[in-house]
Amino acid sequence: MSNFWLLGAGFGTFEDVYHIYEPTALLIPHYVNQAHNDLAQLVIEGGLPATILLLLLMAWILSAVRALIIRRGTLILGIFWMTVVIVLAAASLVDYPLRTPIFQVLGVWLVVLLAEDRRVLE
Repeated sequence: MSNFWLLGAGFGTFEDVYHIYEPTALLIPHYVNQAHNDLAQLVIEGGLPATILLLLLMAWILSAVRALIIRRGTLILGIFWMTVVIVLAAASLVDYPLRTPIFQVLGVWLVVLLAEDRRVLE
């Protein structure tokens, strides 16, 4: 990540970059085409611009959840949305769920639903 933090290596290049930096001790016959950490892969491939976009998305999500909790006066909806975020974030630290098509669709769907929940309250 330290070599590609500014502009990134480019989306879809993780596999090739990994083979350049792969330590000899980790050479195995298995094929590595994704990092088992969505956040690390995002920084490697997308660099600072992608990291800033992710931080802005996370700030918007936290703002939306906060608005839902304050305006509704109940914690149920806020707890639901925070649970969704925590589960996806935790899974992304040890695997790459957001790199699979089904979770990409689910992620977009969840963001749209959160935006709609927030819009309805305004």
